[in-house]
Amino acid sequence: MTTKVFVVLAMFIIFGRCCVAEEIHGASDRRRELATRISSVTIIALLLSSLTFLKAGVLENSRRGLAPTLKNIWHASLWWKSPSGAPLPGPFGHSTTESTAANNHKLASAKEHKTHITTSLKKDKISEVRPSIEEKEPRLGIGVDPYQNVTHEQVAQWTIEESDKIAALANDYITGKRGPPLTNTKPDSLRFFFTTDYDKLYGSDVKDLRAEVLRRLGPPGKDPDEEDHWIMDIAIRDQSRASGMDPFLSPYDVRDYAPYLRNLGLRLKAKADSR
Repeated sequence: MTTKVFVVLAMFIIFGRCCVAEEIHGASDRRRELATRISSVTIIALLLSSLTFLKAGVLENSRRGLAPTLKNIWHASLWWKSPSGAPLPGPFGHSTTESTAANNHKLASAKEHKTHITTSLKKDKISEVRPSIEEKEPRLGIGVDPYQNVTHEQVAQWTIEESDKIAALANDYITGKRGPPLTNTKPDSLRFFFTTDYDKLYGSDVKDLRAEVLRRLGPPGKDPDEEDHWIMDIAIRDQSRASGMDPFLSPYDVRDYAPYLRNLGLRLKAKADSR
């Protein structure tokens, strides 16, 4: 983001210098017509704006280590977007932070209610009580649909937790807390070690949970922005591998995608709570 800001500021300085140049307005004793001067300034503004987008996109795309295609450069040229993963809007217009606080309150209330029921049963000396699904440790089944006996709430919670984990892993690599030293490591080596950890710890779970959440949300649950970030930030490695290019993930891209995965989990949790 800092590089993009410097590019934009540099272009503003160049634009300001061009706007006061005598080549545009003419000498003080023989100024050009006002319409001609305005047209010249407008053309310069459009040209510098295009160069700003292009240069910011090339720099950001190079930092992410992606192929220099037009789509990747355009995606990276949106210099006003922050890659830090700001909270996304929730399913009812609230931020994910507000939604998380509300959901945590509901979970705490449900837990307190369940504890009260369990205590009452013990006092009544009921000897045979089959534990409910909520009292059992949730686990995946076997077969083609391992999530068939897992509730919406549990799938949503797993999805939220996985999004937090991949974001933490990406931040650890970006800040140098994990992986090789940043000072003497090439970007390709950093992406290799990060991809190895990501695949070993979370890769298949993230992919399966995302597919399961989208299946449960149905067609209305599709988010074009989430799908675009999934393809550009995560699934692009399969295309890169097929084309013989670098198949490794970038920690910056995984950090960018994590809030979208978390929002999917929150939307599934909201659907379960509305029943």
